[in-house]
Amino acid sequence: MIASIGEYLGERSLELAERAIQYVRPIYGASAANGIDGLGSGVLIRRAAKRWVATANHVLNHNSDTPLEEGTSLYVGMPDGSINKNLVQTQLSGLNDPYDLALLPCDFLNDYPESMFLDADADLVDDRADFAFYHVIGYRAAPHAMDVHEGAKLVRPKPFLYTGTRVTQEESSAHLHLQIDAMKARHGNERWETGSLEGVSGGGVFPILPLAQNSPRVQLAGIFIEHPKARRRVIATKTSVLRALLQLQPS
Repeated sequence: MIASIGEYLGERSLELAERAIQYVRPIYGASAANGIDGLGSGVLIRRAAKRWVATANHVLNHNSDTPLEEGTSLYVGMPDGSINKNLVQTQLSGLNDPYDLALLPCDFLNDYPESMFLDADADLVDDRADFAFYHVIGYRAAPHAMDVHEGAKLVRPKPFLYTGTRVTQEESSAHLHLQIDAMKARHGNERWETGSLEGVSGGGVFPILPLAQNSPRVQLAGIFIEHPKARRRVIATKTSVLRALLQLQPS
């Protein structure tokens, strides 16, 4: 029996993270030393036969000298820790502020099973749905947040996992706002200092469904785009914007 809302959220967030984390992948860029830099996070999405990585548009600014739009290498980290060295096409479709959303075509992932991707026609939350709690999943860009195995060419970044409360009075038609405590990030029964969320941008925001609506299917509510520390908020672009951007893509 669950004794408190904290225990309830801890249990439900663990269950959700186990199912949702496969869809959220780290995004890397080539570094000057022919290595890799952690840039951000992205969510694997399919629509019909097309494969995409949805991310925050600003993730593609590798740095001020070599923005990704000008041809810097961009790679997707896979669940087994390998880095898919097929260059992600940077002829992307994107939306600047205030939406800060981008779709990266990844047809080279067509050979991967459909179960690795969220279905854009079935797994995106209806904006009319009303959930109180959400789970954020992404990957920090800091070197200490990665477990690099040089010999095997594997990189296993440690995921950032956070359960937050929806702040409905600050929402807009395009954005979801979650409350985040700078000192009390939690996942399950673990607690730690939230710290910098650099690299988590582009990650997924998933609703924690009430027990009455429990389903094994994972639903995506938004793409993480901003962390205003002073306001203690996580801001995500809603899936209604993502759905509209997907509809603009050639079939």
